[in-house]
Amino acid sequence: MRTSREAPPTGAEASTNPLSSSSLSIADLETHFREHTGVQEALGHVTETRRLNAAPPTPLQRLRGATFMLMLILSMAYCYIYVMLFFPLLYISPRWYHRCVSLLQKVWFQMPILLFEYVFGIKYSIYGDQIRDHEKMIMTPNHRTRLDWMFLWPVLLRQGSLENERILLKAPLKHIPLAGPAMQMFNFVFLDRRWDKDEAYLTDMLRHFLRQQLKYQILIFPEGTDLERSTALRSHHFAQKQSLPHYHCVMHPRVKGFTHMVRTLGSDLEAIYDMTIAYDPIVPRSEFAVLHGTMPSQTHVHIKRYPMSELPPTDDEGRVGEWCAKVWAEKEQRLKEFYSKPVGARSFGTPVPTDEARALRWHIGSAIFFAVDFAIHMYISWLYPWTVVVMFLCYVLGSVLEVKTGGLERLELRLYPIEADKKSK
Repeated sequence: MRTSREAPPTGAEASTNPLSSSSLSIADLETHFREHTGVQEALGHVTETRRLNAAPPTPLQRLRGATFMLMLILSMAYCYIYVMLFFPLLYISPRWYHRCVSLLQKVWFQMPILLFEYVFGIKYSIYGDQIRDHEKMIMTPNHRTRLDWMFLWPVLLRQGSLENERILLKAPLKHIPLAGPAMQMFNFVFLDRRWDKDEAYLTDMLRHFLRQQLKYQILIFPEGTDLERSTALRSHHFAQKQSLPHYHCVMHPRVKGFTHMVRTLGSDLEAIYDMTIAYDPIVPRSEFAVLHGTMPSQTHVHIKRYPMSELPPTDDEGRVGEWCAKVWAEKEQRLKEFYSKPVGARSFGTPVPTDEARALRWHIGSAIFFAVDFAIHMYISWLYPWTVVVMFLCYVLGSVLEVKTGGLERLELRLYPIEADKKSK
């Protein structure tokens, strides 16, 4: 049996394979797998999710969704102001720049957390191992929806450290108005999902974390994209070519980026935290689920900590990739058992105790901060209307700076060697 890191079949084997072309459309894949019992059974999980999400939203759900989007946009607008205020520190003192940006990151992330838990009433159940928030780590969750990375923030609030999270995201997300520049300042990594373009950039970002001695908790989705019928079909196509099992609840991981990260970080990396995220009963498939207010009542997250001593040598990318594939097989089984239970009774076992007092302190503090900040900005805008124009010009300036530099995180990469030379003199 081939592992998920091996190359596709070639030669005579490829010529007899009707799916040997990588440019096949989803319609081609649908036709090919129409009579494949195993694949149709696996696709049933995605179909069932769509059925549960098909109910039209109620007026109350729409109100909650509109409230979420309004508050999130306002918080992003105010966050952008602080982004512009802190940015000059990058040239003056990188250490203080990172401290201020980390605090801004933790405070801003509180807004979605507050809205998830108090507007939508989402409850969180956490299972397995405790996150050691002082560790330098890579976190590897399954990618069930486009919003998984946000749904993990309440977990990191209770166990990890929100201010140290670095997320690997698709490149277009860096251009989201207001939020995009902030995420660039947070040193998120934006990938084109083309290894010839991403390898050097990813390596530079990881080495930047090491040089600056930054604490990092890197979130990567090894599957590369969220689970939908189209992406599931492509995963089944890959599984068939590689003689791998057909998964129901996850897709086969693309291990190249993960193994490269493990190798580059080397001995500085302390642990891998495998995370399994599941929603009950509704899966929030995209941003439209938030807008419509069709959100899960419960989010379940299972955590398994792997110290680096339990992994193969970090410079052996082949064995590390095989290890990742094995972990994904265990994740598939865990999720199949979870979804085999009736709605409302699903779990990964007995939840672990969480630091709700810590979460509540941050909830209260953040709510007060956002309320005071909103009141101050509204008062200043009413008293001095020209400040609105200044804010708009700041946004234009930031947009121009982003375009000229390719992103604020890339600008920081170019500035760092200069700063390093200054320190060495």
